[in-house]
Amino acid sequence: MCAFHRVRLAWLLAACLIFSGCFGADPAGRRQISGKVTLDGVPLDSGSIHFEPLDGAGGHGSGCVIAGGKYILPATHGLPDGHYRVSISAPEATNQEPSMGAEVPPPVERIPEQYNVRTQLTAQVTRDGSNTFDFELKSVGQ
Repeated sequence: MCAFHRVRLAWLLAACLIFSGCFGADPAGRRQISGKVTLDGVPLDSGSIHFEPLDGAGGHGSGCVIAGGKYILPATHGLPDGHYRVSISAPEATNQEPSMGAEVPPPVERIPEQYNVRTQLTAQVTRDGSNTFDFELKSVGQ
């Protein structure tokens, strides 16, 4: 193979790598999402956060664990650009073990319904934004 064809082949291969996303771009356009969650001004020790698409794009939601008041959803499991409904949950830990014939009651939710079952929390994920969303939750009556 002559030198000209090798150079041409190298340029073609480089172009294919760039356009196929091999340099870290996510073809789905997912973004890393992170932030902090507090309940009555105190970092939430443990819980979960979930993002559900609002804009009818039919995309998938995603979620992750909250630990020490922080969460991070890496781009590999992140969200594409769009508007999302956010729900936050933190059930109380229980030491009850199921026994034969007896049901264990579901754990008590520590987060008020207005942040999970009836959430009004939202987040706008954008290509140019930091996509860091902090949530300052208040207990009922606070």
